[in-house]
Amino acid sequence: MNFDPPQMGHGSTTHEEFLDSSSTSIAKTSSASPPKTGRRMRLYDLVFGTALLALLAYALHKPFHPHEFGVFGIATLLLLLVSSLPLVDSNYRPFTFTGPTAFGLAIWISPGVAAASALAAHFLRARFWVKGRAYRGYARFQGGQLALASLAIAIFWNQLPVHFTPDDLSHVLSLGLLAAFIFVGLELAMSFLAPPPRVKRVEMRRNLAMNTLVYSVGLLPILLLIPLRLAYGPILCLPVGLLLLLAATTLRLSHEVNGLHRQLQIAEALGRAGLKAAGSERPEQLLERFLKLAQELLQCERSLVWLPEAGTGDFYPAVALPDKGPFAGRKYHFGNGLVGHAAARVRPRLILDAATDVHRAHHEMASGSWILYPIVVREQILGVAHWVRPASNPFLLEDLERLEALMPLATIALENFFVHEQIRVQAITDGLTGLWNQRHTMELLREELQRAARYHRTFSILMLDVDSFKSFNDTYGHLQGDQLLRSIATVLRTSVRSVDHVGRYGGEEFLVILPETGKHEACLLAERLRAAVEEYGVILTDRGPVRRTISIGVAAYPEDALNPAELVERADEALYRAKRAGKNCVIGA
Repeated sequence: MNFDPPQMGHGSTTHEEFLDSSSTSIAKTSSASPPKTGRRMRLYDLVFGTALLALLAYALHKPFHPHEFGVFGIATLLLLLVSSLPLVDSNYRPFTFTGPTAFGLAIWISPGVAAASALAAHFLRARFWVKGRAYRGYARFQGGQLALASLAIAIFWNQLPVHFTPDDLSHVLSLGLLAAFIFVGLELAMSFLAPPPRVKRVEMRRNLAMNTLVYSVGLLPILLLIPLRLAYGPILCLPVGLLLLLAATTLRLSHEVNGLHRQLQIAEALGRAGLKAAGSERPEQLLERFLKLAQELLQCERSLVWLPEAGTGDFYPAVALPDKGPFAGRKYHFGNGLVGHAAARVRPRLILDAATDVHRAHHEMASGSWILYPIVVREQILGVAHWVRPASNPFLLEDLERLEALMPLATIALENFFVHEQIRVQAITDGLTGLWNQRHTMELLREELQRAARYHRTFSILMLDVDSFKSFNDTYGHLQGDQLLRSIATVLRTSVRSVDHVGRYGGEEFLVILPETGKHEACLLAERLRAAVEEYGVILTDRGPVRRTISIGVAAYPEDALNPAELVERADEALYRAKRAGKNCVIGA
C-alpha cells in the first residue's frame, strides 16, 4: 500500500514544484517525491535501521527454518515485481500493492519472512532501480515501514490470550488494521519530525486517504485466498495472489487510461486552438478558449486573465469565465496585492487560502484557493492567469503541472492581443505628440454627441491654437517647433481629467472633448489649460528658454450646435475671435 516516488526510466519526468506555503521558491523534483532535506534522509535511514535490528532480534528469538529461506527468495521476487513493474506505476499518484502483499505474506507464511522480504526487496530497488539519493532513501524507508508492520503482527499474534488460525476472518481483519495503523503512523511521524511545506501537507492528507483505500482493496485477495490456503497450503497462494493483485492494478490502470484519453482530447483541442491563434480569431476569443481548456483540467469555479492597463500599468480583469464575479472593477498595482505580487515575482503562485495569505493587501477581499500564473514573453509580463476554487478543495502541485502545457496557448493569445492593440493604437495616434489623431478625435466627438443626445446630457469642446507658431518655426526651425508641440501636448494631457479626450486636430491646433461639461465649466477648465501652457510650455533653445501661449475657443452641445461639424465650426470661430482679441485668451461661442 506504499506510495512509491516516480523513478527515472519508468516513464516519469521531473517537474518544477512550488514548495512554500504560498509557493515562494521553486525546486526541481517530482510531484510525489519526498522533500530532499538532510533531516528527512536521516529519518529514512533510522527507520530502515530500526526495522533491520528488529528483524535480527526476532530471528534470534525465533530462528528461520531452512525451508523458509526458499520462501524468502520467492517472496522477495514477488515484492520486487509488485513494486517495480511499470505496469503498476502511476505518474500522477504512484502507488503499488506491496503493502497488502507483505501483509498476506505475514499472515499466510511467516511475519519474519514478510519483514525480511520487505527489507530485501526495497533495498534492492534502492540499490539498482531507483536513481537519486532522496528516492533511494525513501525506498528503504518503505521497506522499513513494511518490516515493522509485519513484525508487529508477529508480536501481537504471540501476545493474544487465545490461539487462532489464519482462517479466522475477525483476527485477520484485526491484524490488517494493526498493520495499516503502524504503516500510516510512520508516515505521520515522519511528517511530524521533518514537516514538509504547507502544500505538501495537503497532498499528504490525500495520500493517507488513498493509502487506506488501497490497503482495504488489498485485503480482498487475502480473504479470498483463505479457502485456497487451507486446502493447498501457502505456496500456491503466491502466484494466485499475484494474479489477483495484477487484476486489481489493471482496474486502476483502466481508470488512468480514461484520464489520459481525456487529456489527449484536451491536447488535440490545444493544437486546433494553436492553429487558430495565427488566424482571424479575435484575441479575446482565444483567451476565452484558453480559460475553457484550463477549467476542464482544473475543475475550478472561476478563471480570469489580468492584463496591464495602458498608461497606469495596473492589472484589470480583461477576460473571465463564467463571469468576473467579485473581481469586476478591481485593479491591482504591480507588486501589490495577490495578483500584483504574482506579477512582480514572475513565477506561479499556488495559494491554499487567499483569505489568510501573507501577501494579501490590507483591504483586499479574497477567498478560496488560487492559482496565479504570470504569462511572460521575453522577460515582459503580458498578463496573469488566475483560477479560483473553494478552499475546502485546494489546488495542488499537480494542478500547476497540468497548466504547463496550456501556457504556450495563453502566450500566443496575449501576444496576438498586444500586437492587435499596438497596431490599433498606432492607427489612431498622432506620431509626433502621442495624442489622438484627427480621424480618431472626430470619431470620439461623434460618439460623445450620440451619447449626449441619447441621455439628454451636455458636453463641450475646446479648440486650441499655438500663438505665433509660424514665426517660431521661422526663427528656431522645424525641429524646435516639433519639440514645442510635444511639450504643449504633454501639458494638455496631464492637465485634463481622465474622462476627457485630447487630440491633435492639425498643424498647431488641438481639440479637447469634455464629456458632461457645460460651457461655463468648460471656460474655467480652458482658462486653467491656458495658464498651464503659459507656465510650463517652455523649451530650451540655443538662445535660451522660449515659451509660447495658446488661444482657446469654446463651444457646447446643444447650446451652440447639434452636430459634430457645426460644433467644431462654432469652436473654431470662437478661437478666431480669441486670436483677434490679442491671443493668449479664452472666448466662448
